[in-house]
Amino acid sequence: MRIFLGAFFIFSAYSKLDAIAPFDIYIYRSTFLTYDLATILARLVIGFEIIAAFSLLSKVGYKVIWKLTLLFVLIMSGFLLWQFVAGESDNCFCLGELMELSPEESLLKNAILIFALLLVKDLAPLKVHWAIVGLAIVASILTPFIVSPPDIFLKGQFNPADHNQVALDDAISNGEIPPRFIKGKRLLSFYSMNCKYCKMSSERISALVDKHGINKAQIGILFGGTEGNPVDFFEETHSQFFDFSRLHKDPFLKITKGRMPLTLLIDNGKVISEMNYLTIDEEEITRFLNTGL
Repeated sequence: MRIFLGAFFIFSAYSKLDAIAPFDIYIYRSTFLTYDLATILARLVIGFEIIAAFSLLSKVGYKVIWKLTLLFVLIMSGFLLWQFVAGESDNCFCLGELMELSPEESLLKNAILIFALLLVKDLAPLKVHWAIVGLAIVASILTPFIVSPPDIFLKGQFNPADHNQVALDDAISNGEIPPRFIKGKRLLSFYSMNCKYCKMSSERISALVDKHGINKAQIGILFGGTEGNPVDFFEETHSQFFDFSRLHKDPFLKITKGRMPLTLLIDNGKVISEMNYLTIDEEEITRFLNTGL
């Protein structure tokens, strides 16, 4: 049973790390945390699962880590119960996207985990120097941060967003960008259907809009080219269905300079700020859009 539990926590940690971007979004939209703090919490959860797996498999630091593991599962169960009571039925990412579970299903899984943990409560720990335990804990916590660093750690390593203002003005003046997308205070995103980071950006902005009560009418999406179905895009990314339009590839690539996603904050046709996926600024977007149309 101890080996089974250790293997399960390894699988659980791997499944979350494999779907880290949607797991980040899930924690962000399900808690009071900012997006940056949510990404850190997501990796701490994965890190603790690695610690639990290591201790269960090796019996190093067993008594203390067993108690912490039981507490961890109880806390996660409390969170899942809150989600269930709130009527949430979507995947809770307890096992990432490898095995989708609703909060209700995951609560049943946790009940089995608690029962299994109680069965292995009184095993004798392997006696090792405290420094080994400490190193194992540090290595476990750092692993998810190294394998998949949170966006806040990467913001300074990539080029900032940049758009072609002349191309944007041309597209507006000749009607290729509908007037409704630049009237008042608007967030306008430029997406390619097959762009991984465009999909991640869409899901993240959708969660941000929902979390901060931003008026959906202030959000516009421009898809480059004519390929693909925007409805499928929104459904795949679990995003809200925002107002969208198409833009021919040539002006689209000129405006974005070939780098997507591009998100602009626009006040009556004037670009106030530009962002890419890594530089999405939750506070700036919320403050800008919630000060009125």
